[in-house]
Amino acid sequence: MPRLKSIETCHRYWECLEEKHTHEQLCDKMKIKIEPRKGDAKQCLEAVREETTKLGRMAEAKRNLEVKCVQKSSLYNKTLNEQKSRYCQTYVNSDRLAAARNLTECNLNVAKIDNRCIALRICCEPAIRCEQSSQHSEVGRTIEGLNGEIEIKLADCRERKGGESKINRPSRKNDKSPNINENPAQQSVTQKIPFVLCEKYLECQRSLIAMRSTCSRLQAEVNAGSDTIWTEHLLEQQPIDGRDAFCRSRFSLWIDEVRRKKESAVQYMKKCVNVVDITKELLKIEQNPCDIETMMSVRVNYKIDLLKAENCKEEILKQRSNCLQLRDCCIQADVCERSALYGVLADEYLIARSELLDSLKACYFQSNNHLNKLL
Repeated sequence: MPRLKSIETCHRYWECLEEKHTHEQLCDKMKIKIEPRKGDAKQCLEAVREETTKLGRMAEAKRNLEVKCVQKSSLYNKTLNEQKSRYCQTYVNSDRLAAARNLTECNLNVAKIDNRCIALRICCEPAIRCEQSSQHSEVGRTIEGLNGEIEIKLADCRERKGGESKINRPSRKNDKSPNINENPAQQSVTQKIPFVLCEKYLECQRSLIAMRSTCSRLQAEVNAGSDTIWTEHLLEQQPIDGRDAFCRSRFSLWIDEVRRKKESAVQYMKKCVNVVDITKELLKIEQNPCDIETMMSVRVNYKIDLLKAENCKEEILKQRSNCLQLRDCCIQADVCERSALYGVLADEYLIARSELLDSLKACYFQSNNHLNKLL
């Protein structure tokens, strides 16, 4: 029997993926007939219709990228060695499965097809590299962001409707009972790294923002009347002198806008870490540098009244170090911060904040003339 070429195995791999998708759609239809969606569930799905439509288009674009990548590969026309050819021949010659008659049979068919696809993926030698490449492409990152956005919107919708979200969630603080909606892999992950460390990481980030604002205020008070300018406290706190008041009043709408952008990014992270699926991050989980015992005892809710002008910069550096170490203990945060949606929210906030602080500094120089006229 002649040996197979990658071109044959790759075509059968793509056909296998299409067959799997067809059977998954059939299973979904059967499930709906058995368990009709309630009105609330339909409304929630309708709320993400635009995102799911876009997700379908992006998934097709990602698949096209992978196909083109495989076709351009030097391995595409390569003849497989004899041992691998014999292994792959069984899967290349396998017949398509007939449509199932019930949901149990349908789920079994999907599992069988999935096993075949996994084998054919190995037989299509360029496939793994090309799929990894597309995963890190702009299209792949957009898909990751859309999936996160859909999960968050569905969770919000179900919470508003009073229903229990079926999205896999990490174990909640003080909730030691198993979550029946959480898959076994996710449960294993959260047993290795307690989810409370994610909550501590988010609290650490909030505390760090407050510390920066207070330090700016303390430095402004100490350096009042000098050429040294501190403006960050104006984003969060009340003005401390006439110059502060003049510039804060001048840019009050812009300050409010920057605060809204910051809050949008903070709220996205808070929701995302509760719903994001981290079971695909097995390598990071296994190689995680988190020192759980040490991080569980770290104090993150810093007492702002302990900050002094002479020590606040050093305390901020210590807190930032705590936050970075806690981030290592929160795989969810890493996944969420890599999402396309968070990237947009964070960039919008940081750019607006940077431009505002520059404008406030320029205002400080101009305000001296304004105050002299008042006196």
